[in-house]
Amino acid sequence: CMLLAAACGTEEPAESAGVSDAPPPASVAADKTTASAAASSATTANSTAATTVYDVNVPVRLKRLFTADISPGNADYWESGVEYTRIIELNHSSAGENGTLLVTFEELNGGIVDPTGFPVYVSRDKGANWERCGFVTDPGTMSAQWNPQLFELPCPLGDLPAGTVLLAGASLGSSRTAIVLYQSQDTGSTFTKLSTVAVGGPTGGKGIYEPFLVMLHDGTLVCHYSDETDSAAHSQKLSYRTTRDGKTWSEPVETVASPRRTDRPGMSVVTQLG
Repeated sequence: CMLLAAACGTEEPAESAGVSDAPPPASVAADKTTASAAASSATTANSTAATTVYDVNVPVRLKRLFTADISPGNADYWESGVEYTRIIELNHSSAGENGTLLVTFEELNGGIVDPTGFPVYVSRDKGANWERCGFVTDPGTMSAQWNPQLFELPCPLGDLPAGTVLLAGASLGSSRTAIVLYQSQDTGSTFTKLSTVAVGGPTGGKGIYEPFLVMLHDGTLVCHYSDETDSAAHSQKLSYRTTRDGKTWSEPVETVASPRRTDRPGMSVVTQLG
């Protein structure tokens, strides 16, 4: 059984769209039931950037565990856009790295501090201390990279062993977008491009974004993503593709496609039960 959650919205006329500079609420409510999970968010203030990790094994509200400063020097990360933080704990390492945490995030307008891409940070003491260990960049001629997701293989995939760290992200160019998959065999220090999952048109109504990886019990890797390629019928829909080796991918399958063209189901978050 697979559960998929997505935030649904409706396409707004361009003239009514706006951006709020208001800060987020001071307190964040969590589900009252106890959960054994970790959540992360990128925060920016006073031209610095930090990744904050919370323990949600606390009823009613989130408890901040630690904040790792990730802004080099006095870089203006408010303008460059540090966001979309993703974190995983390794559990299938053959190199004695189980319990290691990896985190990555977007750097919009890359080139201010780094080339366009995804920095990767590692912690081997449950998040008390972090160091930069890697950087993932598209070897093609893309102008921006968005929406990274980290994933550790729980079992072999093709010639990739269990414990391989995968990173999927959206690469954006002037005429196309793509979901690209990278792999690392050294706990995130170096990544190489493994495959292109899917290709879409340009941003602004034809693109593909927000990959989410999950592995089925039979060893099939599934990449869910947000899909605007059928914009005449759907402003946005959710689709997925599958692979048995991480290199060749199936044709797309629609997951959520509303009959109302202006609906936008958001981004996929998938959990396997049992």
